[in-house]
Amino acid sequence: MSRFCGRRTKKKIGAAAVAVGAGVVLSMLIPFWGWIMAMGGVIIIVGWKIMEGN
Repeated sequence: MSRFCGRRTKKKIGAAAVAVGAGVVLSMLIPFWGWIMAMGGVIIIVGWKIMEGN
Protein backbone atom coordinates (compact mmCIF):
# COMPACT_ATOMS: atom_id res chain seq x y z
CA MET A 1 0.00 0.00 0.00
CA SER A 2 2.82 2.43 0.78
CA ARG A 3 4.05 1.99 -2.79
CA PHE A 4 0.80 3.40 -4.18
CA CYS A 5 -0.01 5.96 -1.48
CA GLY A 6 2.28 8.89 -1.03
CA ARG A 7 2.66 10.96 2.09
CA ARG A 8 0.20 13.57 0.82
CA THR A 9 -2.49 10.94 0.20
CA LYS A 10 -2.02 9.49 3.68
CA LYS A 11 -2.37 12.97 5.21
CA LYS A 12 -5.58 13.56 3.27
CA ILE A 13 -7.00 10.22 4.41
CA GLY A 14 -6.00 11.01 8.00
CA ALA A 15 -7.59 14.47 7.83
CA ALA A 16 -10.80 12.97 6.44
CA ALA A 17 -10.87 10.36 9.21
CA VAL A 18 -10.38 13.06 11.87
CA ALA A 19 -13.15 15.18 10.33
CA VAL A 20 -15.57 12.23 10.28
CA GLY A 21 -14.69 11.33 13.88
CA ALA A 22 -15.15 14.92 15.05
CA GLY A 23 -18.48 15.10 13.23
CA VAL A 24 -19.73 11.95 14.93
CA VAL A 25 -18.67 13.22 18.36
CA LEU A 26 -20.24 16.64 17.81
CA SER A 27 -23.46 15.14 16.50
CA MET A 28 -23.78 13.31 19.82
CA LEU A 29 -22.65 16.11 22.15
CA ILE A 30 -24.52 19.08 20.69
CA PRO A 31 -28.02 17.58 21.00
CA PHE A 32 -27.14 16.36 24.51
CA TRP A 33 -26.15 19.84 25.69
CA GLY A 34 -29.10 21.34 23.82
CA TRP A 35 -31.50 19.17 25.79
CA ILE A 36 -29.76 20.10 29.05
CA MET A 37 -30.13 23.82 28.24
CA ALA A 38 -33.76 23.35 27.23
CA MET A 39 -34.56 21.55 30.48
CA GLY A 40 -32.78 24.30 32.44
CA GLY A 41 -34.98 26.87 30.72
CA VAL A 42 -38.09 24.86 31.55
CA ILE A 43 -37.05 24.65 35.21
CA ILE A 44 -36.51 28.43 35.33
CA ILE A 45 -39.89 29.13 33.71
CA VAL A 46 -41.71 26.72 36.04
CA GLY A 47 -39.99 28.29 39.05
CA TRP A 48 -40.96 31.75 37.81
CA LYS A 49 -44.61 30.69 37.47
CA ILE A 50 -44.59 29.16 40.96
CA MET A 51 -43.15 32.37 42.43
CA GLU A 52 -45.83 34.47 40.66
CA GLY A 53 -48.54 32.27 42.15
CA ASN A 54 -47.44 32.94 45.74
